[in-house]
Amino acid sequence: MQVQLSLAAFPGLSFGEALRVAHTTTLTEPALGTIGISHAQLCPQNRGILDEAEVDTLRSAFPNCRLRIHANARVLPNRQVIDLDRFDAADPYWQQMARISRRLDAPAYTAHAGQKKHATLDQAFDNTRRACDLFGVPVGIEGHYPTPRDLFLLSTWEDYARLLTERVGFVLDLSHVHILATQTGRYERNLLAELLQSPDLLEVHLSANAGQSDEHAVLAERPWWWPLLEAARLPQTCTVFTEGNHLRAA
Repeated sequence: MQVQLSLAAFPGLSFGEALRVAHTTTLTEPALGTIGISHAQLCPQNRGILDEAEVDTLRSAFPNCRLRIHANARVLPNRQVIDLDRFDAADPYWQQMARISRRLDAPAYTAHAGQKKHATLDQAFDNTRRACDLFGVPVGIEGHYPTPRDLFLLSTWEDYARLLTERVGFVLDLSHVHILATQTGRYERNLLAELLQSPDLLEVHLSANAGQSDEHAVLAERPWWWPLLEAARLPQTCTVFTEGNHLRAA
């Protein structure tokens, strides 16, 4: 299993700076070994505007790295934080996001489910399906985890189980799953094993946390879910990314 790089590993660096570091340094993590750079995610943690000129510069400078956008990376001068709970194909934000994704020749686009105040889970699933038509590639919805005010869609084991029957592209962030398991005291290994082998699984995201919040820490050791990931027959269309913060680890 080759783990690829999410540029969330270099928060605060521009897209180009992060990719240059990745291409001039051998990136490793204690639990993962050497990190691959044949694929990379462009993330909201990175500085700068991902416009047409920036895309052309990145593709020219890193021709052997397949780039894709994750979540609400900045594609317009005014930063907007919009998830799949508020997808609208006519909205200039989503039109530009899809335009930039196509210019990257990205193989997929993924984003978070979003908040309950904006949509139901059924609506978020439907939005994900409709986003595929706009982007022209598979779109995946990423699950959340419990919070004190119960803010997020796709944040319970029951919600995650629906991913097996909805026929919608999805992302498994195993650091989010760890928070869910810690907060509920339920380690649903059988469900997780099924999700890891679903043909609708587009990405797996890896990082570490203490089970309370999303820390994006580097994986210093292999957590409880590791045997499930190691044993899984991931679909060929699935890419595994590390989101561990390499700047903090350094």
